[in-house]
Amino acid sequence: MNRLLMPLLLGCWLLVSALLWVGWNQSVRSFETTSLQQMESHTHSLAEIQKTLVQLKLQEIERILVALETLAASTQMDRKQLEQAMRARKQPSPEILAFILLNHQGELQAFSLPELNPELSDRDYFVWHKDNPDSGRSYISPPLYSRSNDAVLFVAISRALHNQDGEFIGVLAAAIDLEQLASELGKLTEDGSHATVLSDLNGRIFFRMPWLPESTGLQSGVLASHVGELGSMHATRITSPFDGQSRQLSYGRIPDWPVVVYVSEDLSATELQIRTHRQIETQRALLALAFFSLLMGSLLLLLRRYQTNQVHLQQSEERFRLAQDAAQLGVWDLDLQSGELKWDNQIWKQLGYDKPAFPLSMQAWLDTIHPEDLPQVQQLLEASLRSRKPFLLEFRCQTASGQWQWQQGRGQVVSWDLQGHPLRLTGTSLNIHEYREAQQQLAERTEALQRSNADLEQFAYVVSHDLRQPLRMIRSYVELLEKRLQNQLDGDSRLFMHYITDGAARMDQMLVSLLEYSRIGRMGEPKALTPSRQLLDEALTFLQPEIQETQAEIICPEAWPDIYISRNEGIRLFQNLMGNAIKYRQPEQQPKIQIEITEQTNHWLFCIRDNGIGIAPDQQDRLFKVFQRLHARSEYEGTGIGLAICRRIVERHGGRIWVESAGANQGSAFCFTLAREEQPLA
Repeated sequence: MNRLLMPLLLGCWLLVSALLWVGWNQSVRSFETTSLQQMESHTHSLAEIQKTLVQLKLQEIERILVALETLAASTQMDRKQLEQAMRARKQPSPEILAFILLNHQGELQAFSLPELNPELSDRDYFVWHKDNPDSGRSYISPPLYSRSNDAVLFVAISRALHNQDGEFIGVLAAAIDLEQLASELGKLTEDGSHATVLSDLNGRIFFRMPWLPESTGLQSGVLASHVGELGSMHATRITSPFDGQSRQLSYGRIPDWPVVVYVSEDLSATELQIRTHRQIETQRALLALAFFSLLMGSLLLLLRRYQTNQVHLQQSEERFRLAQDAAQLGVWDLDLQSGELKWDNQIWKQLGYDKPAFPLSMQAWLDTIHPEDLPQVQQLLEASLRSRKPFLLEFRCQTASGQWQWQQGRGQVVSWDLQGHPLRLTGTSLNIHEYREAQQQLAERTEALQRSNADLEQFAYVVSHDLRQPLRMIRSYVELLEKRLQNQLDGDSRLFMHYITDGAARMDQMLVSLLEYSRIGRMGEPKALTPSRQLLDEALTFLQPEIQETQAEIICPEAWPDIYISRNEGIRLFQNLMGNAIKYRQPEQQPKIQIEITEQTNHWLFCIRDNGIGIAPDQQDRLFKVFQRLHARSEYEGTGIGLAICRRIVERHGGRIWVESAGANQGSAFCFTLAREEQPLA
């Protein structure tokens, strides 16, 4: 019933709402459409009239220019007579400021204002005809300021002059006072709500009426996007670029002229009427809707809440089921009074039993538990029932195939009788067999690793004591022989003695280095957040003799991060890298070392750059291997294990190390990364 009632009430409410909305929409749209159509028709008529007036005015000026062009071509008139004719033609047209005649070089040949003699060869109306002498049409210039009176704005309407051979010989132009022209042509729109704008096809404004001198000459993107097709009138609504008001706009192009006439009317009053009408109609519709809504609103709200709760409950159950399946988690329920047991399909899958063949009871379940685990399971269950606390069990359970499988059970009492006796126990079951096997393998591997570490420690002891002791004896006895037989040995014999002692010393040094390499990670301090600059400073303290001897220059950044590192290993890392940068240089060369630190997404990048001997690209892979040397011991001392130690320290802390070098004598850069966050030691 509820399922049918709620859609029915909602449908009735929607139907009434739709009818009210349709009535409201028709009334509002009809009023709005009628009002805007009336305004559009009005501005369209004004624009047609204005377009005709502008066209007639342009044709009138062009006829005057054609007449003057004929007079200018006559050889019987001198300049004075031609200027008199210009003034005569100008008299009935107050918008014409002057007539101008220029020769083909832009020199003034006649001017209706003879008292003036301006330079006009650079004017746009001359330059355009000079560049387009065969255009065959009149040209309207952009708005210009008069050079005799910079307060006067005008446009020039000009024509190119040609001789009988068709050669360009000059320009005849009429300077039109824009303010006067706007006053004459803008009488149709003198009231405050209308405006007339004249522009070229690119949106450059000739004038706006009511007169707005600062708009003259401006380039309007709004107008440029509303030019229209020749011979047609167009209408639209825009936001005025002049006063920011919403306006009804009608516009059209003038035939044979690159001129567009715009007539607009302020929409404020009409929009106010439309808004007022909309508000009245809205209030009527809302009152009717509110009256109807009160009749069913409360019931609809209650039903909707009920359905929402039902949906949420179903979604919650579905999420729980999906999560349970993904986790392979079984759910069981035990009636403690009857011993009846219920569990879901997940537990059937875990144990592999068939439903008809396996009796679901507490005793049947206990019979599947491994005899060694059963006492502990029963003890924990009884303790949980007494304490009313949840329990956690891990035990082996026999599956249908006869194999023993590790299970994890969780549960708690969820209901009691009036005397406080537990009635119902519910919980979950999880197959943890693979986890327990992995634990066993991990324990075995840990034990093997501990044995390996013990063997390694024993090896380190052998290296440090048992192997070094014979070397020290060899070295000592050779030195005694050398002293005893000092007077009996020739040069070759002494050299052979030196080879023996030197070889023993170098082998001892290599054993010490190998011992240090094996101790990395075992003898180091615990990993802690440490200022990296402090590690460098302590490393440089050990290197002071080499720094002073070579006068090494070390450039460090100002900011140093704190890093998670074993302190003594961090010092050894910087000491080895800085020591190499000082050692591997050309003789008599002052080491220059620069340290760079860069913050990356998950790491800090450290680079130690030097001006030393560099490294050939084909040798760089050998650098970080144990006992790998690129130079003879006679050139540079060392065991060839220092960079291997650096690599082991960096990799143990979750980073990597590499070298960059352009080649021999090009310097080197040893770079390594360390994690920004604490990482487990490798």
